Amino acid sequence: MPYPNYSRVKLLSDTYHQNGLEVGAIGYIIEVHGNDFYEVEFSNLEGTTIVLLVLSETDIELSDIKNDDALS
Repeated sequence: MPYPNYSRVKLLSDTYHQNGLEVGAIGYIIEVHGNDFYEVEFSNLEGTTIVLLVLSETDIELSDIKNDDALS
């Protein structure tokens, strides 16, 4: 089942280090594309966008703020 727009997600893949992201980075889905792909925005704590990426469902998981150690 696809994740809905504006879902909070956690990055699972370590292949986006060159984009300034580490595993566990928190982002928000801003667009759902077909075939389980999502446009995800990652921002810093001030709200400035770090990067927008189109990621597959295998690169992310839904994230619950209560279960995250720290905001990314």
